[in-house]
Amino acid sequence: MSRATYYFYVNKEDKDLKNQDIIDKIKEIFYANKKRYGYRRITLELKNQGININHKKVLRLMNKLNLHSITRKKRNILLIKELLEKLLIITLKEILRQINQMKSGLLM
Repeated sequence: MSRATYYFYVNKEDKDLKNQDIIDKIKEIFYANKKRYGYRRITLELKNQGININHKKVLRLMNKLNLHSITRKKRNILLIKELLEKLLIITLKEILRQINQMKSGLLM
């Protein structure tokens, strides 16, 4: 390793130290909303509070702090359609059965 490379990394400062107040705000918003807000909504919330910040910076800070929003699982639409069709068939069979019982009751 060259001397220049060594001293470059040794003397490299963390550029996020000056953003400590923004980091605190991001954490506050993230945990106040039960980990549901991603970087886009946090950026909008910061802008609503009067802090003009780029969304890429918010994303970078959130990744550095390991803050990831809760993502919902995608539902299988085909499975839901199949369940609804089965339910519809069951209810139609039940209605037909009741109609047949009423007919047999009237014929007697």
